[in-house]
Amino acid sequence: MIEGIKYIKLYGWEIAFRRIIQSLREKEILNYKKLSWGRSVERALGNSIGYCAVIIMFIAVHYFSSRELTIPLIFSTLEIIISLRLFMRSIVFGFNFYYEIKEVFARFASIFNIKNISMIQIDEDSKQPLAL
Repeated sequence: MIEGIKYIKLYGWEIAFRRIIQSLREKEILNYKKLSWGRSVERALGNSIGYCAVIIMFIAVHYFSSRELTIPLIFSTLEIIISLRLFMRSIVFGFNFYYEIKEVFARFASIFNIKNISMIQIDEDSKQPLAL
């Protein structure tokens, strides 16, 4: 990396590299904002939907059937719903991991595919390279 930095400074590519890095950072921040919004919605829904479903189910069972709600019935139902919630949460974590790895590989590919011509700013009027 040190040798690469020497060449960047030697050829005066600092401003071009700064622009490239700044645009990559802006994209990264935007992706992190999207990811954090998705995670907070997933956590809020994941923590509350299971219990809301159980409450609605118990109300429906009590209202529409003559079955009595007992403590073993409530406890076993809660355990099943919590187990299903943990299973669904692990699936969501798997999707999050997949998209994060996909983004990392896309960044590596974009870094390895940078061409020298994209680092030189060309004046549109004279078609000559600008002094950096």
